[in-house]
Amino acid sequence: MPSPPASPVGGASGAALVTPAHRAKRSWPLVLVFAQAPGSDLYAFTTSDPQGSRAGEILVRQILDRQLHRRDATLLHAAGVVLDGRALLFLGDAGWGKTTLATWGTVVQGGQFLAGDRVAAYLDGDVPIAVSYARSARYGAGTLRALLGTDDWLDRLPVPGLNQLMGVPKDGKVDRGEFKVVLNNAELAGLLGMPSAASAPLAGIVVLARPHPDAGELDVAVVPPAEAGAVVRPHLRQSVDMLPPLDWEGRRAYGASDSQLARLTQRVPVILARWRLGREDPAELFGAVQERLKEAGTKPAG
Repeated sequence: MPSPPASPVGGASGAALVTPAHRAKRSWPLVLVFAQAPGSDLYAFTTSDPQGSRAGEILVRQILDRQLHRRDATLLHAAGVVLDGRALLFLGDAGWGKTTLATWGTVVQGGQFLAGDRVAAYLDGDVPIAVSYARSARYGAGTLRALLGTDDWLDRLPVPGLNQLMGVPKDGKVDRGEFKVVLNNAELAGLLGMPSAASAPLAGIVVLARPHPDAGELDVAVVPPAEAGAVVRPHLRQSVDMLPPLDWEGRRAYGASDSQLARLTQRVPVILARWRLGREDPAELFGAVQERLKEAGTKPAG
């Protein structure tokens, strides 16, 4: 196989380490190349892709994938905050305020930021656990400015004015819509002063949904257990273990199993919240969610 266009962790040349005797796998989006000869160490090579600055994060994610796969974890497109030692997850389509709510709970309610885009959840015996998945989240300038109460947040980043994931200038073309900075938990904590958590017992799952056209106020309700799986299922995601044993030829996918989801929703209350980002007060939503958790017989988060 051709040598990857970069150097491996440790500084040696790729050509010196990758030979036909090595088994190699590429991560998506081709930021890392994993190679391992029978009985030897595993090598991770960074490519010349602009996302190479996230190589360490991606490697951690692949190692975490192996552990989560063993625990039959469910992988959710979600943001999360830990309040008083218990995690609250927010699920919803892009733009519905998942990350904004998790950040608000961290900054305003004194919580710990769990994740902005992906959360894994599994049962440890009968205890549901939420785990921060090693994936950066995208933050708009308005969100950071409003929640942190400062205009100098951009200057605190390692390279001011740079989108940390894409590696392009702030005034460059990143994608349609508003420019967003991509930050991981370590950057949120170290650069912007937001405390973070790696995992916590899971108190509840909040699914954000579009309000009814004639709705005049916030609508928050507990989903009956028999219907909870169907409400959460659209937000399931799947990941693939990129570090399988050398004799493994198939895909080691996990995260989107209906049986895993059923076990999780039997233990964790699912709440449907119909709200409008930017129109309704996050404090009102958090208060309503806490009341619904009490009604469901679960100790609230916060």
